[in-house]
Amino acid sequence: MNASPKAQALVIDTAAHTTIASGEPADWLKQAVLNLAEEVQA
Repeated sequence: MNASPKAQALVIDTAAHTTIASGEPADWLKQAVLNLAEEVQA
């Protein structure tokens, strides 16, 4: 198995230890952040 590493952007509530929003995984950090922005806008 030769899987490529992926980046995923998350917004986490550190007090409650919960994920508030997450974007789709991507090959590059910039794309992961753009995916998160798209998810938050929707």
